[in-house]
Amino acid sequence: MSLSSKATTTALTCATDEGHEDKAHVSSAQGRTAMLSTAKPLTGLLSRAWRDVACAATAPSVAASPMEIRVMQFNVLADGLAQNGGFIFTRSEDLEWSSRFPLLLKQISAADPDLLVMEECNNAPEWDVALSGMGYHCIFSPKQKSPALRFGASADGSALCFKKTTFTLEGSATIPSPTAVAAQLVHNQSQKAFRVIGTHLKAKLEFTHIRTSQIKTLMEFEWQSIAGLTSTHLHAEPAASIPCLFMGDMNCGFEESSFDQVRAIGYKQLTNADMYPWTTFKYRGSLETPKIQKYIGDHILGNGPWSVRRYLALPDEIPEQGLPCTRYPSDHMAVACVIALD
Repeated sequence: MSLSSKATTTALTCATDEGHEDKAHVSSAQGRTAMLSTAKPLTGLLSRAWRDVACAATAPSVAASPMEIRVMQFNVLADGLAQNGGFIFTRSEDLEWSSRFPLLLKQISAADPDLLVMEECNNAPEWDVALSGMGYHCIFSPKQKSPALRFGASADGSALCFKKTTFTLEGSATIPSPTAVAAQLVHNQSQKAFRVIGTHLKAKLEFTHIRTSQIKTLMEFEWQSIAGLTSTHLHAEPAASIPCLFMGDMNCGFEESSFDQVRAIGYKQLTNADMYPWTTFKYRGSLETPKIQKYIGDHILGNGPWSVRRYLALPDEIPEQGLPCTRYPSDHMAVACVIALD
């Protein structure tokens, strides 16, 4: 989708209110106003392709794995927050739930994940009906103090959804702070058990110490609470022997010190900067002084013998005005990969 303008373009360094900086080409006032043109835009979800990970072709153990699954991490942008999020170059009609919800479902359907983690997920009954119809079982954990409530919308939170034909649920729990969902699943075909935690960590660069504390809470929950929750179930191995996925909008890069504790116990990136040089891209501020936010904040991490086969690439054509837009319903791109458990 091209929104190029004949107006003079100037390069600006935009410090975002999340503490990230990026080089952005932002047109002059006339050009920026043109971004909000009322001309009918192109429609349909932005096209994305699955791409092979180079090392997968040379990894025979991955090719022979009986457990290969498709997983997706997606901050879907809460209803209420979308309309009041200060997305200065996004048409107001493209922020309405009635416009975005069908596209959110279309992105999920197109990627067809076996396991889906979402953040900023509200209007839970609508999600439940739609995803149940697509074969998913969903577990929802609303935020205790959801900012969406201020705008008359329902509380947003984290959701963990899995295909009932692919997995059997052994145990699950919701975590109030940080908002998260944790579950132990068994892959029906291979009968391999694994755990997954989906979460949304504190935003803004200056809150590294809070994210550090939040991750510590989640790691303690993983190794302690779930072990008790599933102790009477079929796969009651010691917690350390069960592989785990840690997925979510972490609001920071993997290099941040808050991730030291997960690196120390063997977590690795299953999605990385080579696959996703950014996962969120938006403009806020004002038309006169726009601020760009373009960085990696969404992650899929794994602890255990996980191998990555393929990933869902970013679109080749990125809207100049950022996200959300007519052809993409969130300010975050869905991050997805095909992984195998050896």
